[in-house]
Amino acid sequence: MNPEKLAMLTPKSLDLDHIPGGIAELTQMDIAGALHRLNEFEFELLRAKYCGGAPHKLYARCFTWAMRQGWGLPKGKTEQSVIFALGEAIGSNRCESCNGVSELLINNRVEVCPACNGSGVYYADPPRGCRDAVEKMLKELHRVEYSAIAKIDG
Repeated sequence: MNPEKLAMLTPKSLDLDHIPGGIAELTQMDIAGALHRLNEFEFELLRAKYCGGAPHKLYARCFTWAMRQGWGLPKGKTEQSVIFALGEAIGSNRCESCNGVSELLINNRVEVCPACNGSGVYYADPPRGCRDAVEKMLKELHRVEYSAIAKIDG
């Protein structure tokens, strides 16, 4: 099952039962049933990434996890590192200026987006002195995501 189908469970999704002439490949009940295989952390991660849910529980879990790891983060940088890692793991790297299009209309002329230099994506730098910890957090978040997707597919 494609994890993006989780978006069918959000309140803004289409009600597939009332589309005339169409037969849904998966129903909302199918997706909800597949989610019972996930633990709370996996569910929260997929919900935040694919359904746009608020990652409050996810943030608390990652913050606690980062504090226990003893990575020697600079004092006061744990919160910034967790926020950065979650943003990278569940967010889009699409340039906010051009919305990923790579070009902007400036003075009635189409020009290359100056924020992303025409790439359509933007990569921020992690907080100073925290690159290793952020990479470890991202690796763990991706591992949890892939594990959750495998459970749903299984």
